[in-house]
Amino acid sequence: MSRLRERTPWIAGAVIVAAVLLVGRIDLAHTEDRIPPVPPLCVPDTIECNNARNARFGPRLDEMRRLDHDFDRRAWLYGGIAAVAMGLATAFALARSPSLVGQRRVFADAGVAGIVLGLTGVGVLWVAGREISPPIGAAFLPCLTLSPSPASAGASLALSPLPWRRPWSSASQPRAHP
Repeated sequence: MSRLRERTPWIAGAVIVAAVLLVGRIDLAHTEDRIPPVPPLCVPDTIECNNARNARFGPRLDEMRRLDHDFDRRAWLYGGIAAVAMGLATAFALARSPSLVGQRRVFADAGVAGIVLGLTGVGVLWVAGREISPPIGAAFLPCLTLSPSPASAGASLALSPLPWRRPWSSASQPRAHP
């Protein structure tokens, strides 16, 4: 039971990320449904018909660009919400672990979560729509906040012998003035 209590912040963060992914996928499908259809092929294949068909591609392309731009802005919001959720999960997990060993475990968990979110970002980009897709940075934003580099930096800070952690360090002893 205590093991589940230790994982509660991570579970809550994962649930929020899953909800954000679901909302983003629904938004992507809704955005793709608003793309104008491809003009039909010309049955009597004439130059005039093909020129008229090609003229209809311009407004379709403009609408696709507008929809893609609008979705990109929302995708950055989704990535930011996911990053904040996992950052808060890390902060709550750190606040709940009073020992140095527990803090190292939290940073290790954050590194694992960063890798999992990175793989999720790859999956999102791989399965994303054909005409509209999220920007790469927005898909990897949660991963970059919890990647192994910041996690290992936090773990090394948790291990570092800082003067305020050890009362016997040279920084805490008064200096003799000549």
